[in-house]
Amino acid sequence: KESERLAFKDEYEKFKHRTTLLFILFPLLQLYSAHAQWHAQWSRFLFTIHQLWVIYMYGSLALRENILLVNGSAIMSWWIFHHYVSMAISTLMLTLQVDTPGGISSSQLQDKLQWFFWFCVAQGVVMCVSNWYQAKRSYARRTLGKAKALDVHSTETIVEKPTDLKLLVPLLFGLYVAELVLGADLCVFWHAKARDSLPLL
Repeated sequence: KESERLAFKDEYEKFKHRTTLLFILFPLLQLYSAHAQWHAQWSRFLFTIHQLWVIYMYGSLALRENILLVNGSAIMSWWIFHHYVSMAISTLMLTLQVDTPGGISSSQLQDKLQWFFWFCVAQGVVMCVSNWYQAKRSYARRTLGKAKALDVHSTETIVEKPTDLKLLVPLLFGLYVAELVLGADLCVFWHAKARDSLPLL
């Protein structure tokens, strides 16, 4: 039924909003625990829970988006594929060998993780702004008859080149630059560890 499909789409949008807020909360909790409780030592338990939750979040989003796609929603397949890649990365992060023979020490990883957690917070904030903007554009597109009722909020809502991107675009570019710098730093770190015969995985 059409009403059930619309209800499923609305639930998907609510789920995406709730998980974005948790996306910010988990790294903030880890940053707080590192500074307040464990004296700048990261918690492997919190890190594991965080990564398991990220796998659940992206898996749930991919499953819901596949269902919406089958029911006629205009979701790009690359967006769903991106969720599978994110799940794979979080799974790899769970396999980090820390404080084990041949692995890396917590002290070596602490600085990198702190930057990673701050990046996750920034990413979550940008996701919130992006969700807000996309919801606004999606409503306008449906009102103008350019989108179907089952179409979800997505990056494709910018096709008209709207002018009210003064906040979103600088945040996105800033996040991309931070991601590039963090990625390059981690590659240098990995290369140094590989040269010293200390595998990360």
